[in-house]
Amino acid sequence: IYVGRKTTFRLLNKKWVAVYADKEQGREALLPVEEKNATLILTRASNWQVERLAGVIRRQRPDLQVLVLTGQVLTRLRQILTRFRAAAQGVVPPEAYGKGTSPSSAMLGLFVLMQFCKTVSVYGVGGPYTTWELHTRNQSSEVETETSPLLA
Repeated sequence: IYVGRKTTFRLLNKKWVAVYADKEQGREALLPVEEKNATLILTRASNWQVERLAGVIRRQRPDLQVLVLTGQVLTRLRQILTRFRAAAQGVVPPEAYGKGTSPSSAMLGLFVLMQFCKTVSVYGVGGPYTTWELHTRNQSSEVETETSPLLA
């Protein structure tokens, strides 16, 4: 029975780009166990960090693909979140959003993957100060239907 295809994307923010490029932590510990043919999506890293990690990957793991998100993606997501907050005024308490206006790296990755994946499963996101858990988003989900008018 054919059940579809799994594609592994790993989002690496500036901190994790540095960790993956580091000899002890990344090159010797993380890169060797990274899933075969995975795609690493780099965000918020400087050009030299991206080049450094891309060079390491070319030498050690040529099966991995590297994609880099530009600042334009972050800008677009920031605009969408601002519009959502404005539309949700009175429905969602303002303290639920926190004080920042910049989307998290996790939100950025989810936003990008939702543009071209039918189903996105998210796990292992965040730290002790976040409410992210295991979530799966399908193209036809009720959540999308309920929030879409707010984002339009």
